[in-house]
Amino acid sequence: MTQLVILIFIIIASLIATSNGQAQFCNAICYEGTPTNGATGYLSTVNSFGATITPSITIATTPTCNAATYTGTSGSCFDCCFTIDTLSEDERWRLLYAVNTNLGTTFATNLGSTVGQNVTSIRYARADAVTVDSNCADLSYPRICRLSLSQVSDQGSIEDPYFLSIALNITSTIATFRAGYSVSNDWFGFAFSTNVPPLPMTGYALVWSSGPNGLDTPQFQEYDLAGSTSIVKQSTQNLNLIGSADVNGITTYEFTRVFNTGNGNDFVFTGNENNLTIFAAVTGPTGSALLGHSSTNLVRATGKDYTFSFDLF
Repeated sequence: MTQLVILIFIIIASLIATSNGQAQFCNAICYEGTPTNGATGYLSTVNSFGATITPSITIATTPTCNAATYTGTSGSCFDCCFTIDTLSEDERWRLLYAVNTNLGTTFATNLGSTVGQNVTSIRYARADAVTVDSNCADLSYPRICRLSLSQVSDQGSIEDPYFLSIALNITSTIATFRAGYSVSNDWFGFAFSTNVPPLPMTGYALVWSSGPNGLDTPQFQEYDLAGSTSIVKQSTQNLNLIGSADVNGITTYEFTRVFNTGNGNDFVFTGNENNLTIFAAVTGPTGSALLGHSSTNLVRATGKDYTFSFDLF
């Protein structure tokens, strides 16, 4: 039986020295023999893992697989790379996370099967930094940058642009949120389940609205969700409302909150999160009320919980 060795020289990511100035994503791989389709097989395997991401990521550029020599390895070794200039900061990180999380198990096995040669050793994927979204340049790491919640909504039910950024400042233990929805005067929000395992539409929610009865000044406030027909505004609010700004034609609201508010119903951040499980919803097509919904008074939503990875640096 072939023993697979994972060479751990870096776990998350590193900057690659490139000669052509293009950002690249690379893996160092050794096989028992020489594969006949090493480059296309590598790309196919990467894209199969990109397909597991929501929204999915597909690489169209053909990789280059150059012969290489690594200490402590045997067989035929290659450094396989492809350009990622078209990926966003968030997409770069999520692809790295998808590949590296499964590197020594399904990724190596699938790659070996695809190229017809057993993988004897493989190094963690590394990737150049891509162009940072200017809307996130001042946000601290770890962060989620301009996540498109409309792209991951259930069957596209959130049709209008809806973006969310979250940044965790480990030094100050402050979480910063920037959320923008393109439809004015409609409520919109997102939530983190405080249940283990997460229960959809149950947990701690942050919602921009004029309140359950439409009497509040429109703003982000904290709510408790107990299913699709129950949402209660918390009696004590812990958000620090910073303001709003137009970001690419979308009014985006910024607010902050301490990692741990002391409220047992609030989601607690630690600053060590690799990912978050989020669900989101916006006003229904007929202007559904914030106080829950039924089959005749729908909201538009992500439909289920989705787990999103943080960019660590």
